[in-house]
Amino acid sequence: MPKATKDVKNSNKDKEFKEKSKTEKDSNAPKRPLSAYMLYCADARDKVKEENPSVPVTGIARILGRQWRGLPVDAKALSICA
Repeated sequence: MPKATKDVKNSNKDKEFKEKSKTEKDSNAPKRPLSAYMLYCADARDKVKEENPSVPVTGIARILGRQWRGLPVDAKALSICA
């Protein structure tokens, strides 16, 4: 069964439409705030790194993720306020 090929004229129109519909990002736009998980990781990373000096960055992230999953909801709410 032969493959269906796109018409060259239509593909050019699609390309022009896609180029026109893109909007440029404003580099001065405000950024999103960090999530509670990211705030927790920023606080706890140094302590985990001291306890496990030979663990690579990916391992530290894995440890932090396990710790985050184990935290009660109250403690997670505290990392938002910190």
